[in-house]
Amino acid sequence: MTVTVRIPTTLRPLSGGVSTVQVEGS
Repeated sequence: MTVTVRIPTTLRPLSGGVSTVQVEGS
């Protein structure tokens, strides 16, 4: 199952400037 997590604008510099991150979980 792939989960898409939205990154708040305030935390975007910490995430490399991406707005969404896809995380694969079991």
